[in-house]
Order: sequence, then structure tokens, then C-alpha cells
Amino acid sequence: MKLSLIIQNGSLSGQKFELTGGFLTIGRSENCAVRFDPANERIASSQHAFIEVKSASTDKIVPGDYDGDGKTDIAVFRPSDGVWYILGSLSGFQAKPFGVNGDIPAAADYDADGKTDIAVWRPTNGTWYISQSTLGLKDYRWGTSGDRILTGDYEGDGKSDLAVFRPSNGVWYILQSSSSLPLYRNFGTNTDKPLTGDFDGDGKSDIAVFRPSDGNWYLLNSGTNSLSVYPFGFSSDVPIPADYDGDGKTDIAVFRPGNSVWYRLNSSNGAFNGRVFGQSGDLPSPASAQP
Repeated sequence: MKLSLIIQNGSLSGQKFELTGGFLTIGRSENCAVRFDPANERIASSQHAFIEVKSASTDKIVPGDYDGDGKTDIAVFRPSDGVWYILGSLSGFQAKPFGVNGDIPAAADYDADGKTDIAVWRPTNGTWYISQSTLGLKDYRWGTSGDRILTGDYEGDGKSDLAVFRPSNGVWYILQSSSSLPLYRNFGTNTDKPLTGDFDGDGKSDIAVFRPSDGNWYLLNSGTNSLSVYPFGFSSDVPIPADYDGDGKTDIAVFRPGNSVWYRLNSSNGAFNGRVFGQSGDLPSPASAQP
């Protein structure tokens, strides 16, 4: 295992250092001391730095608050070995086997304890396997091969519901966690990118799609059951909805791989924002990103 360090601030900004083990001190007046123990895969830093644990190119990024401290943790799911590698902001490094090659990660808070639960959806049998941090293991058969899975709290009970979007018919199939009642909505076409987020701030996830063919966002607001349409993005953009301005509503946003710019439309004041962050080949990862 190798540790890569990229310095973001100070006179050494942009420089990259690599460790396979031991101790390294970077800089002079701006020392950043880092200890790395590859045997136990533990990292300790005396100053702030961007710490990147090398991962396989096939890993799926699955950020979430796995230790319940209110901060998003760095995490990946590795399909080749079915292991979740989590760098918890409170709990440190963990490697948890859960899943098999071919599974799709579906991390979310299914038991409403404030912690992200490890979960996978298996396309071969349409089953969700969930390791709840408080309530233990659960499995549900919901969906079929070819569906696109999403996680969100569509009924507002604090628990994530099981949801799939079926491109072949444009229907959303949602299994609500508290009532166990299925919810069906015809919303989208087979080329749309299904999304979820609380765009209207009512405490419930809204059904939404980004349509690359016209660059429009189509939102079905849960509070009013009304349709909203926003032209925002190009066909090659990656939709990355999240609450960037902290007003409790999900903002419309895209990442443009061609220039590594994050574009967003703030829900609080309608202001447009563009920020360069990343480079060619990067995968954007706001906390709400779906794998």
C-alpha cells in the first residue's frame, strides 16, 4: 500500500510526496509531519494536508458519515474483492468485506442512527444487502437487472428508502422504509440520468433527472407535486447535486470534465457559481454523489 500526499497551501503548494512506510517531515516553517504504518494502514498528521490513499482504478467512491461525527468520510468500494475501505474522520482506517464482484454500492442511513450504513445492490438477483450500523443485517428484493439504483428519504422519516429507476419504461419504483408501501412514478426517459435530493427543502427526497440531450434538469417537487425545469449543463457534464450553500435545499450543479470546473446554481439566492477544482480524468465527489 502507498500513501500519496499533495500539499495544498504554503510555499510547497502543489508538490506531491509518496510514502511506503515510516516518517516524513515536509517543509521548514510550514512543517507537516506524517507517520504512515502500512502494516496496519494507519495515518497520523500533525498539520492539515490532503491525504490520498492509493486506490484501484475500478474502485467506486462512496463518501458518507460512517462514524456518525457529522463529517463526511473518505471511502471506496472495491468490486474485485468486495471490500469497503473507509478512512473515518473519527474512527480512522477500516477495511470491511461486504459484497461480491458485480455488486453496486448503495451506502445510506437506513436505520436513522446518524451513521451511513454499508450496503450493496446485486443486479443478478435484484437484492439489496444492508449492514445497518445499529439494527444489523437486512436484505430486500427490489429491482431487476438494468435498473439504476438510488438512495434517498422519500417519505421523510429519517431513513433511506430503496429506489430504482427503470430506463426501459421511465418508471421509478420506491419501497418506503416506514410504511413498506411501494411508490411508483413515471418520470423520465431511457437516456436521462436519474438523481435524488431535497430540492424544495421539505425534508423529503425529490425525484429528478438530468437530460443530456437538452441540458435540462427536471424536478418533481415532493412538497407540491409540481414540476420544475432548469436548463443547466451540457450533454457531457456530470450532474453533482448537493447542498453547497447550506440552506437545507439541494442545489443544481454539474462537473465539466473538459475544463475541470464545478458549476452550480445556489437555491438560496439563485446565484451562479463556477470553480475550477480537479484535472482530466478526475471523478467528482460531493457528499451526495451516487456511485
